[in-house]
Amino acid sequence: QVFNKEFRRASAEVRNDRDVALAAVSISGDLLELCGPSLQDDYAVVDAATDNQPRSVRFASERLKAERAFFLRAVERDLYALRFVSEVPRGDREIMLAAVKIDPWSLQYASEAVKADREVVLAALKRQSEDQAGNNVLRYASAELKQDKD
Repeated sequence: QVFNKEFRRASAEVRNDRDVALAAVSISGDLLELCGPSLQDDYAVVDAATDNQPRSVRFASERLKAERAFFLRAVERDLYALRFVSEVPRGDREIMLAAVKIDPWSLQYASEAVKADREVVLAALKRQSEDQAGNNVLRYASAELKQDKD
């Protein structure tokens, strides 16, 4: 807590020192927000931040959020990361299929093309029926799939 306050009050020069930033985000991942763009684009710094606080992925650079390996690691920690990544991983069928098998509501963050993929939508529906009967993830499927009688 003390370090958190000190880091917030530190100069930009101190906050942009890689070693200081690594230490800070390892204690409080959300401090990544205060780091400069080069550190928000540094895999090790962002990985340390998301390891501590998975939702700090929202402060990562767009380049990192578009990288498949980075994205997979972030989603393994917290599916909420899907809200903050670029369209590239959201359109990756394999990634989204894995995500809906963990949490069917992940379908809402998929690209339109993935929402039209029968296998992905069926996997989400199957997982939902195991977990959360009542609400229906089908509302996130494409209009075409919603009308498909099969």
